[in-house]
Amino acid sequence: TAASVSYDTMAVSQPAGPITIPAYSRYVSNPIVPKGSAGTWEATDVANPDVFWDAPNLRWVMSYSGYSLADNKWRLGLAYSTDPLTWTKEAANPVFSPNVSEGYLACNGSVVYKTGTYYHFYNNGTFTGVFLATSTDLLSWTRQNGGIAVIAQGGSGSIDENRVADPMVRVADDGTFQCWYSAENSGLVRCYAYATSTDGAIWTKQGKLFAKPTFAGLNP
Repeated sequence: TAASVSYDTMAVSQPAGPITIPAYSRYVSNPIVPKGSAGTWEATDVANPDVFWDAPNLRWVMSYSGYSLADNKWRLGLAYSTDPLTWTKEAANPVFSPNVSEGYLACNGSVVYKTGTYYHFYNNGTFTGVFLATSTDLLSWTRQNGGIAVIAQGGSGSIDENRVADPMVRVADDGTFQCWYSAENSGLVRCYAYATSTDGAIWTKQGKLFAKPTFAGLNP
């Protein structure tokens, strides 16, 4: 049986007994997606991997963030796999880059697929919300909602008044978009929050899931 635990406005089910965490072994061929060579758009770092099953093409797709110190930009890259251990980077990478208003970053999120459309949910350099771009081929992207965040900062006193970051999005079996993100209030206290949508554009915030842990008295 499962116990239902309430975190503010969200009711979360969890096992009643202890959870056994399986043992993991590091893959001998790590890294599976390395950073790029000197002078490339991802020469300094690759980070924030997120993987989804691309059903129309029968493959795994990894979206990730690549960084170049040379121009201080974070961009979106893609890689493909069928196993998913061996990955091939998209030849046209980076497939999405920040525009002038977005600053130094337009990634750090998720790419998902639903009914003929790919959805890229991402942060920009302001971290004031979750933004959306869509594509039919994973290569040509169109920013949606006039470039305005689809999940924006909350009002005064809210859990995400100061910051909305690192969205992880999934499409549930019933077609609902589900987003987990890092929220920060005006006191710089962070938590994990949850929101849902039927179309990826209009979202309903569902509240705080749980607080982020603190380490040595700090709030990371």
